[in-house]
Amino acid sequence: MLWGMTRYYIYFGAVLTYDWRIGILFVLVPLLTLNSIMAITSWVQHAFCDPENPEDYFVNTVTIIDDVNFMNEGYHLCHHHRSGLHWTEMPAHLERIRDKMRESGSFVFRDLDFLELFVELTLLRRMDVLAESLSRGRP
Repeated sequence: MLWGMTRYYIYFGAVLTYDWRIGILFVLVPLLTLNSIMAITSWVQHAFCDPENPEDYFVNTVTIIDDVNFMNEGYHLCHHHRSGLHWTEMPAHLERIRDKMRESGSFVFRDLDFLELFVELTLLRRMDVLAESLSRGRP
């Protein structure tokens, strides 16, 4: 990891030395944008917590079922259930753990992507929109 970071800083320094405008526009802005998107996604995947059962990842992990599901990122619960599961196998695995999800009361949102969930939950606080998309425990 340190070697990778060192190479990245050398690359960024070289681009900044060549032209600081290119370095900011084509290296720094994409990096910060990607980091922001990843932070939002990671936060939303664990936005809810059951204080009585904080160790139960079934109830503390959000599942998103949407038409646009890049690399099955919405099936995040499957990652916690079987961390080595390949992303192409996640929809089938979700079907296998459906009963456990229903029993645990897992959060499953339909027709809502991570960015929409973030905006509705944190920025707009529109719980009515979330309630419409929520199918708690019913994947």
